Amino acid sequence: MPADNEPLWPAGVVPLVGADGEEDREHLEAWCRRFAEECEASAAGSDLEDSEAFLHPTHSNRLLVINSEGEAKILRSCADQWRAKAIGAGVGTMTVVVLVAWLLLRGSTGGSDILTFNEVSHGSHEQEMQGRIQASEAMKQRESWESIYRYMHPTRTVDSTNNASDWSTPLTTATTPTTTPTTPTTTPTTPTTTKGPTARPSVTPPVASYANNYVSNNPLRIPVYPQRSQNYFIIIGDWGKAGGPGTCQFAVAGKLKSFVENQKKAGKNLLFIASVGDNFYWTGVTPEIPWLAIYGNHDFGEHDPYAFCPHVFPNTFVGSQAYSGSQLNKERNPKRPDSTRSFWMPDYNYHYEIPEANVEVIALDTNAKIDPNQIAGNAKARGLADALCGGRDVSQNFLEALAKAGEALVLERAKLSTATTILMIQHYPGWCPRALFENALPPERRGKVRLICAYGHVHDQKCVVKGPQGCMDVLSGGGGGCCGPKVNLAGFTAVHLDDAGGAWVDVESPAVRMEKDTCSW
Repeated sequence: MPADNEPLWPAGVVPLVGADGEEDREHLEAWCRRFAEECEASAAGSDLEDSEAFLHPTHSNRLLVINSEGEAKILRSCADQWRAKAIGAGVGTMTVVVLVAWLLLRGSTGGSDILTFNEVSHGSHEQEMQGRIQASEAMKQRESWESIYRYMHPTRTVDSTNNASDWSTPLTTATTPTTTPTTPTTTPTTPTTTKGPTARPSVTPPVASYANNYVSNNPLRIPVYPQRSQNYFIIIGDWGKAGGPGTCQFAVAGKLKSFVENQKKAGKNLLFIASVGDNFYWTGVTPEIPWLAIYGNHDFGEHDPYAFCPHVFPNTFVGSQAYSGSQLNKERNPKRPDSTRSFWMPDYNYHYEIPEANVEVIALDTNAKIDPNQIAGNAKARGLADALCGGRDVSQNFLEALAKAGEALVLERAKLSTATTILMIQHYPGWCPRALFENALPPERRGKVRLICAYGHVHDQKCVVKGPQGCMDVLSGGGGGCCGPKVNLAGFTAVHLDDAGGAWVDVESPAVRMEKDTCSW
């Protein structure tokens, strides 16, 4: 249960938009606290004591309770249970009053006709009362659902003619046309039914395939110094931390700031920072420096549950394809503040070209490649997200569709790219598709492309694979966000371009890496 002065929303998140947004937010927070207090009190001493409760996305008077094993239950609020008891007591009292009146009338008149009349009258009255109660409860349920839906999607309208339990009609939202490097293919499938909490009916069917949609030709207009060797970029991973920033994050950030300042004094230009996953969302991102990012396993979960089932709660559409990830660009997530534009993630897979520097970044989502239980960090977080999506098969199928779209992007860029230095970022060691890319290169390009694979997940800083051109595979997961009590080797990676079209990698020098076990989490 949060403390009275502790916000219910993550830092940097603006849950409501509009002139009355702050007032509405405070009202909603107060309501949420009362709701949590009721259920916390009712759960004390029960088998729910070690569980964690969340507001159900489609029933405002229900809680979604996830235990430490990831198992989910739906509970009615205590107030809702008392309300039902009060209604039952009221109906019972009214029945007693009518019965007493009937007995008095019967005793004074002895009329069997009056007995028949009162039986009919009492039966019809009870039916009327039950009908009114049901209609009132249905109206409350609908109003509550609409309130939650408008809160989650303040820019959309709700069709009041639809039944509260049927929200399958697609919503229309304005989107900006974008370049589509791959051919969109959408094959609707039937959502799978699973046991546990019932997810909100999908706005659109789950995807069977995924299309990458984005603009690729230096949309951030990253400046490039004329001499290629005057430019460099940085790689960092696993720098996000729940409740951060932490001491190790501060230490790595201080070292990074000093490094950039020293490079600037030497006449060098920082092109961008590549983030290989487990991010801060947009909190703490320096706005003047572009960040090119991808999702890691900890970027999914209860704080961004619809990232791997956007068809359930879409923020926007591109054609018929829904988007709902909180870290995606503002065009995909309108709730992102304008000040976060430099934190660049136009899609789960994308590429970014900087022709002036002869550099290209290929960003891939490989979250389907690992054990599904690692996604979201723990069983409870994954269980909640799966429940809201409609089952693990729904969310996992989406991740697999992303992985296939990423592989298609790798093949496409191998054939079409002209850059001599290519950085390929994804989150996990062992899953860089180097062979897939190099085998698809045109014959005239083979041996002439400097491909650097970078990833995190393991909280260390080292060169994993070395070749004739230097470090080829870089582990750069020492950003300081995880894990305690000490990070093994914290730091970041610097990649310096040269005038011959190549690059050299610095991942292990004292300039970019802290000494072993000196960074407390």
